[in-house]
Amino acid sequence: MFVSPRIDTRHTHGTGCTLASGIAAGLGAGMDLRAATGRAIRFVEQAIAHVPGLGHGGGPLGHAMGGVPFDATRPIGDQGLAYGS
Repeated sequence: MFVSPRIDTRHTHGTGCTLASGIAAGLGAGMDLRAATGRAIRFVEQAIAHVPGLGHGGGPLGHAMGGVPFDATRPIGDQGLAYGS
């Protein structure tokens, strides 16, 4: 089971699609399901933590995270992604 802290924001539009895409990318890169899912969850957490704040309602995630690209072949920790960066 995966457990993550709740991030208090209304900007979560696209979380499901982003999570599914992250899992698929990991599986396509040869990761097992557990590793691919864990990495996808960490990516979504980072994308929520770096929302651009667009719109007046539930806005989109911060997929670019300040210009840091997502590399499907490397674990999140190896990509320099951290809360508050």
